[in-house]
Amino acid sequence: MTTHTKDTVDVIVVGGGIGGLANALALTQKGLRVRVLERAAEFGEVGAGLQIAPNCTRILEHWGLLDEVRSLGVLPENIVMKDAVDGSELTRLDLKDVEARYGAPYLVIHRSDLHGALLRACQGAGSTS
Repeated sequence: MTTHTKDTVDVIVVGGGIGGLANALALTQKGLRVRVLERAAEFGEVGAGLQIAPNCTRILEHWGLLDEVRSLGVLPENIVMKDAVDGSELTRLDLKDVEARYGAPYLVIHRSDLHGALLRACQGAGSTS
């Protein structure tokens, strides 16, 4: 039988980016004790916008993060693809019924906002860094 102390760690996640924090949160929610190792002294605003499809927002809902992420992001009504040379519209995808159709929304969010939501969730779940 293994005895856990407050410093005992079941899993070490190397890298505190979106992928590392998502893994840490998922493992913590399964009851494991997780430590995240990150070489950066602090997290900052880096990167750009992300498009999150319904298969991913469904996971955020399962983790209890969708409401927060939704409040930080945008639910676009359309995706419009244009010709790079003349700017003419090539195609338009209607996103208005995505949530009704797939059970989860299509969302656009800044990378640092998603990262911050994951970091807060990991800290609240007891993942250490």
